[in-house]
Parts: sequence; C-alpha cells; structure tokens
Amino acid sequence: MGSAERGASSGPRLRSLWLHAVARPGRGLPSFAGKCTHSSPAAPCPNLLPSHVTPQVAKSVEYVQAGTTHLVAAKRLQKNTRKWMCCGLILLLIVAAAIAIPIAIKLSK
Repeated sequence: MGSAERGASSGPRLRSLWLHAVARPGRGLPSFAGKCTHSSPAAPCPNLLPSHVTPQVAKSVEYVQAGTTHLVAAKRLQKNTRKWMCCGLILLLIVAAAIAIPIAIKLSK
C-alpha cells in the first residue's frame, strides 16, 4: 500500500477515533458536549482549544493577515511595473521607428 492509499484510508479512521474520544470523556480528554456555540465548520471553536494553543492561533491569524497585505501590495507593484515596462517598450519602438524610417528612405533613393 503506497503513501497515497494510506493517507486516503487514514482520514475516516482518524475521524472515527476522534468521534470515539469525544463520546468517551473523562479518559484524559475534556468533555466537549455543549461547550461550543460556534457553528462554522471551517474554523475551530475557541472554547475547544487548549489555553496554550489560543495565543498561537491568534499569532497565526495575524501572520496570515500580514501575508495577505504583503501579497496585495506585491500585486499592485507588479501591475504598476508591467504598465511602465509596456510604456517604455512602446516609447523605444517609436524612437527606433523614428530613426529607422529616415535611414530606410535615404537608402532607397
């Protein structure tokens, strides 16, 4: 069995282990029943996180927000650079044409 098959088969197994652990509180795991009023499945419920994990999650959120801000700034800079590069190339083509056309006309006579 390759690593892809093991990874695919471990998903349901891990889920069933988690559900089993939640169903049997008191064996080293806290009881989670009724502690979370958070309804989003994408984000973990803050009440379920251990106290040492909460600051790390907050730092991670700040880190991701800073990264998003930097990506937006980089996108704006890239767009601006591309615009000025196109303007420079067009100006270069105009100057080259202004020099080449009179030379071509003199050579053809």
